[in-house]
Amino acid sequence: FLTDLRRIKSVTDRIDRLLLQPVLGFAIFLGLMIVVFQSLFAWADPIIGQIEALFGWLSVHTRALLPAGVFADFLVDGVIGGVGAFVGFLPQIVLLFLFIGLMEDTGYMARVAVLMDRIMKSLGLHGRAFVPLISGYACAVPAIMATRTMERRRDRMLTMMVVPLMTCAARLPVYGLLIAAIVPPGSSSRFTQGLLMAAMYLLGTVMALLAAFVLSRTLFKGPRIPFLIEMPTYRLPHPRSILRLLAEQVRGFLTTAGSIILIASMVLWALLYFPRDAAPDAELQAE
Repeated sequence: FLTDLRRIKSVTDRIDRLLLQPVLGFAIFLGLMIVVFQSLFAWADPIIGQIEALFGWLSVHTRALLPAGVFADFLVDGVIGGVGAFVGFLPQIVLLFLFIGLMEDTGYMARVAVLMDRIMKSLGLHGRAFVPLISGYACAVPAIMATRTMERRRDRMLTMMVVPLMTCAARLPVYGLLIAAIVPPGSSSRFTQGLLMAAMYLLGTVMALLAAFVLSRTLFKGPRIPFLIEMPTYRLPHPRSILRLLAEQVRGFLTTAGSIILIASMVLWALLYFPRDAAPDAELQAE
């Protein structure tokens, strides 16, 4: 047992020499993030196309079954169209949290926290702030709750102030629409779309760090304290824990962001649908 433990620690130490190297380790992390965002388009596009085709088929058959009128237009364009608007982004969200869960379960996320602590110290943030900031990619609410593990009130307040600047999952559909409008979908444009998505996430992270730099030197001044974190050995991810994380995040997206998108879609449909012009109907009756 002791021999196996020494062997595991030896392998872990060798990998850490590479991943915790200040320049190469950060370059590996940045490259990994670019691969993740590239996959959001390259892997998710076929599934998104199938989902859009499914909701298109459902809209056509629903309209064929119902008599023409306000209710049919509301059900097809307002409800089915609204549901399809956010369900179509589920593949990208699932892929994003799949990669985050894999990095957490393998032990790599703790190494990234150590790597980022060198940058965060210069910006006035505590090293433990990295975990809430990364959690902000999912949702700002649990990310803010994750700041409770930090000892000092100053560090908690500073982290809570900048977490909302991180790009949460609710912004992913908006980013997807903007990128699709700027770069038309296609096999040749997926690389550019992935780079734009990575740039948007990077911009949010940079703005959060800049805000922390300003706040740490104005409203939240305080001395630095050492950063301590447990460095687990590298291990294979547990499928059950990954699936649990995906289920929680998908449920949260559907019940929070999804409900807001659906309500907004129905409101927009009503604003575009009413008031209706009765002039064409009158002209038809006159003929």
